[in-house]
Amino acid sequence: MIEATTAPEMAATETEIDEPGPGIYLELGNLPPATILTEDGLAGMLGKACRESIKRAVARGELPPPAKLMGKNCWTAGRIVQFFEERLDAEARKVARLRPNA
Repeated sequence: MIEATTAPEMAATETEIDEPGPGIYLELGNLPPATILTEDGLAGMLGKACRESIKRAVARGELPPPAKLMGKNCWTAGRIVQFFEERLDAEARKVARLRPNA
């Protein structure tokens, strides 16, 4: 199981900002889709301080539910990217319905 984290030189900069920048999503998208991410690894990539932030994001529907592997909550990089793409597409469709001439 791989605990993916950001590169050390990027981690300090990215964790200081409130919103994750495109670099975080670029990093996630560059991982092989089968890469297994733990809560700690995902928290590090998304610039969050702890596992609890990830659990709250799952509860709010901002992340997909994890799978248990060896007692740890895990995702694949591909599933996270797919989930983000599905959410972005759904929001785009919602906006198009609200503003049909936009």
